[in-house]
Amino acid sequence: MRLTLPFFDGRSRNYAAVIDEDTGEEVGYIESSGSDPYRSAGMTVSLFDGKYRIDDADRYEECRGFVRGVEAVLNHMVHVRERPKQSDIESSLVRDGAFLFRQS
Repeated sequence: MRLTLPFFDGRSRNYAAVIDEDTGEEVGYIESSGSDPYRSAGMTVSLFDGKYRIDDADRYEECRGFVRGVEAVLNHMVHVRERPKQSDIESSLVRDGAFLFRQS
């Protein structure tokens, strides 16, 4: 999964899609309600139908960091393999002619 977050200026009212480059699908969005002299621009990032969401981000870098963090965690979760069972390890060692030493 490689998520693309376009450059975004949060000072004006704006909306942009977050795209997964591997599938070409829109997986979320970033939007801003704009800013005025009395408050800063509050940006919202929502990914995967709101499952991962941040509200009132102040800067583009914060939004980008959030998207990169979600991307890293999901990539890690997809690529983690199950640990082999101890019996599978022992049988492969015996099959390969290795000696097993156990502590009692």
